[in-house]
Amino acid sequence: MKILMTGIYSQDNYGRGRIIYEGLRENKADVDIFLAKGIFKYFRIMKRLARKDYDVVLPNGKLVLMAAKFMKLFTKKKIAFDVFISDYEALVESRKTVKKGSLKSKILFFFDKNTCRFSDVVLLDTNEHIDYFVKMFGLDRKKFRRVFVGGDDTVYYPIKKKTGEKDKKERKFTVLFYGSFIPGHGIKYILKAAKIIEKEKKMNDVEFLILGKGQTYDEMTQFSKEIGNKNVKFTGWIDYRKIPEYVSEADVCLGMFGDHIEKINRVIGNKIFEIIAMKKPLISGDCKAMREAFTNKENILFCRMDDEKSLADSILMLKKNPALREKIAENGYKLFKERFTTKEIGKSVLKAIEEIK
Repeated sequence: MKILMTGIYSQDNYGRGRIIYEGLRENKADVDIFLAKGIFKYFRIMKRLARKDYDVVLPNGKLVLMAAKFMKLFTKKKIAFDVFISDYEALVESRKTVKKGSLKSKILFFFDKNTCRFSDVVLLDTNEHIDYFVKMFGLDRKKFRRVFVGGDDTVYYPIKKKTGEKDKKERKFTVLFYGSFIPGHGIKYILKAAKIIEKEKKMNDVEFLILGKGQTYDEMTQFSKEIGNKNVKFTGWIDYRKIPEYVSEADVCLGMFGDHIEKINRVIGNKIFEIIAMKKPLISGDCKAMREAFTNKENILFCRMDDEKSLADSILMLKKNPALREKIAENGYKLFKERFTTKEIGKSVLKAIEEIK
């Protein structure tokens, strides 16, 4: 069975596509990849699809899938679609950048529903996310398969801290967050938690380092100034290839904490897998999707969503308990190696493809 992956993304900038491709290769699958750019990219993709030298096409992007569906009329090839996100949910319900009931929202709904309907198998990252698609778009659950996001273990792996023994007394206890500043990250709760810790006696050695830039960046930096955070540093945009360096120097890393709980309840963000791949202790908001993969105080420390006090308490718990930090980091890394490496994700994709009838 030969698999053709196709899309208009860059493998350097789209980790999900890179992980699936490398994972399939690690599992000895016969896989080819064709990525197109430029004004004629969709024409080039259709031309590639017309060659028929594959059994299953794994398109990325809804317009690419529609091209694959059109070509299926002539090629009869199977389609496995890694939908990854709902554009309707992201733009209409979560970010609210598209008005509900507008023509654009209806187009987004149409594409979300029909790209899944036109596929032979649909890949999504959690069972909670699958439930959302089934209920929202009236789809057949039997068509869906769960494939966790996983992490690229060629980029994210344990790195020894550069900080030497002589520097330990002088360095601060670093709490790290990195991301694209979407509302669901709940950065406001991180900033509020930092303020709570700042006021704690004997806790002036805790610093928060926040990497990245995105939708709420200006709002969050302004909010941090308004509440007078003295223990928070924003770096702005960081090249993704440098992120592992920052993670390696952190004492605790942070996941996602709220603002749009319905969405966050359904997904496990990329950073979650990247952090445990680097054997770092992780704190994240407690939600149904996260519990599909993690166990509290074993391989993660959960706190309540939308709750800066719960987050602050969790950070202080790990600061005061090095043994618990070490346990969570070790068990998180063990879990990653067992279930979320590139090879394991490739195995899940291959299994889903092989089940196509």
